[in-house]
Amino acid sequence: MLLYNNFQVVLKMVLETLSELLSENRSFALVVIILFIVVQFFFINLMVLYTIFYRILEKHRQAVQQQKNDMWYEYLFDYLDWQLTPDEFKKKVSFKDYPFFIVFIKDYFLDLAGDEKDRLRQLFVYLGIDLYFMNQLSHRNPWKRIYAVYFLGLMNCYKAVVKLREKIYDKSDMVRIAAASNLMQLRDLDSLSAILEHLNQNSSGESHIQTTAILMEFGPEILPHLERIFREMDLKDWLRRVCVDIFGYYVYNNVVDILLELFETTENMELKIACIGALGQFEDPELTDFFEKSLGQSHQAVRVYAAEALGKLGMERSISMLVESAQCKDFWVAKRSIEALRLCGEKGTVKLESILASTQSQMIKELILETL
Repeated sequence: MLLYNNFQVVLKMVLETLSELLSENRSFALVVIILFIVVQFFFINLMVLYTIFYRILEKHRQAVQQQKNDMWYEYLFDYLDWQLTPDEFKKKVSFKDYPFFIVFIKDYFLDLAGDEKDRLRQLFVYLGIDLYFMNQLSHRNPWKRIYAVYFLGLMNCYKAVVKLREKIYDKSDMVRIAAASNLMQLRDLDSLSAILEHLNQNSSGESHIQTTAILMEFGPEILPHLERIFREMDLKDWLRRVCVDIFGYYVYNNVVDILLELFETTENMELKIACIGALGQFEDPELTDFFEKSLGQSHQAVRVYAAEALGKLGMERSISMLVESAQCKDFWVAKRSIEALRLCGEKGTVKLESILASTQSQMIKELILETL
């Protein structure tokens, strides 16, 4: 109650003070209010005029675009049918027409394939559009830089590789990603170290899937280079997972030793799971001891991958351990172990039938019947 009364007193004092100031400076306050209204009115009208002007300009641009599209449509197919030479086509496209021509040609460039697409690339080079986009890489507008990177990639413009490498360090995240993707597409192995180093310093695990997709653009040629970087560079765990996933995908067993070491030493469970998953793809009999030992670990995903790997190897020596894990209460561990026993030949099948006859678990019975 006391606080409320104090607040009332303070509020009354403030209102009395404002009232006195307003009465003493009434004319000045009126001028300020009028000026404020005039300024607001001016800016509102300015925005309205800008909107009207922009719409008129955009309609004009669309009309010009359509006019040029109609003209270039016929010329394009004459060129693709060898009825029009590059010199003749060049006369129809001036430098100031490039923005319009790029909008016109983009969809055709994406749809065409084979010889027609190669012929279109040759036309771009002849017109100098590759140089135009290389200059756009330095534009202050990041969207123009992204568009330039994107189109240079579509064109397979190898002469732009040096400039694209510079874009790995662009201040725009989107430009960096686009540049890295296009360098991968162009199979520029020399840029791999710079890309990974930059990703290692400036990106997080959220980029895992995207980075994997970018690096996969290289194809299997990337593997020896990726191995060297994997062994020599102190990579963050999420980037190590990217490398491990690629090694597993391509069954690159040159890295067995480093993956085994990483599995044993890392405290990152996701990375540990990635290692055993990749090692399982190699189907290396010498890893049997490792997978049998892993089958006894506590983490579900590690045991699942170990069971899958032992199933691929199909060795009789692993049957006894698989029999035990096949009766596990965990659904996925039991399922993969039962499937692994099925792959161990006749002896594995006999063991499954024995478990089926003795188990009290309905889940285990259903899994075995499904597998058999």
